[in-house]
Amino acid sequence: MKKETILGFLFLGVLLVSCKQNAKNEIKEVTVLDKNRKEIKIDTTLIRVADLPFHIDSTLYLIHPIGYVKSNMDKSYFLKSSSSEGVYHLTNSYENQLNGMMTNLKFQKIGSDVLTSLTRENIKISSVEFLRTIFDKTKQQILLYKVIDADTNDDKKLGLEDDTSLYISKINGSGFKKISRPNQKLLNTQLVEVNNRLYFKTLHNVKSEKNEEKIHYFYIDLTDERFKAIEYYPVND
Repeated sequence: MKKETILGFLFLGVLLVSCKQNAKNEIKEVTVLDKNRKEIKIDTTLIRVADLPFHIDSTLYLIHPIGYVKSNMDKSYFLKSSSSEGVYHLTNSYENQLNGMMTNLKFQKIGSDVLTSLTRENIKISSVEFLRTIFDKTKQQILLYKVIDADTNDDKKLGLEDDTSLYISKINGSGFKKISRPNQKLLNTQLVEVNNRLYFKTLHNVKSEKNEEKIHYFYIDLTDERFKAIEYYPVND
């Protein structure tokens, strides 16, 4: 094989490796579909960042919140910490809860350097709560999430103006699943420790001539690891 041909193949190989490395460093526009099969596009001017890890007392896991900020690091994309003036974060943390606008979480078991992602879906997580009173009573370690997972106002993006859904998982992020019904907006929740149940109600916009709104009531038995939402009817005669 001629020397020039060998050099040509080497140059092509280096070029391909370089392209792959650059592709890893770029933020690509990811296209997903909302509930009406319409496109939602992620802003490519955003860069992904992580907050410092959050630890919930009595558990063996650290939680790393993940989110996006503008490439110019505009402070309006951060939540100001109430405990440290001038320091900006993606989230505000409390004893058993994280609030903010997260796109994912990564879980790290104490003593390990392995990070495990909660999800690969395009969602926004506005809060994560550890059910402390359930843990104190049953030793179950459960996380409850408020999640925006659909473009319900048809503005082609996921934001606080869209309907919120309810999700649940174990403390390490495993078993992450939606427990509220599709196309129903979460209104509120109530944890009742005496019977180890989580109650919640949702609003369903019934598409009809009257375009009526219907409220649904559910509960979950938190001692059952299937975390199945059971609908009940307190206003029926």
